[in-house]
Amino acid sequence: MICAVSFGQLGASLDTRDVIVGAVEEVVQIAEAKGIRIPGENYGAAVIKTCESLGTGLSSMLQDFRGGKRIEIDALNGAVVRLGKELGIPTPYNATLYATAKLLSQSGAKPR
Repeated sequence: MICAVSFGQLGASLDTRDVIVGAVEEVVQIAEAKGIRIPGENYGAAVIKTCESLGTGLSSMLQDFRGGKRIEIDALNGAVVRLGKELGIPTPYNATLYATAKLLSQSGAKPR
């Protein structure tokens, strides 16, 4: 949402790929700490592949934001940050995404 670009553009950027992998790894660490086994492996690579396959598609959060609707950042990245604090697991990627999206949504700014 904060980049206001398509999934394909996110997956194509080397810089955002690193952020995606970092955020996904934080989620996997939290899941493991909670005793949740996520099937598969190379989760970050799988998310990037999904972004690439979605091409020009836009996230529902970006669509909601553009439509003036409330975004679900608290239930997504916010939940990761809260669980990370509870479990003592650092979540710098999700914390940055959460703080940035939260501020943007409260600012009244409208991405293109």
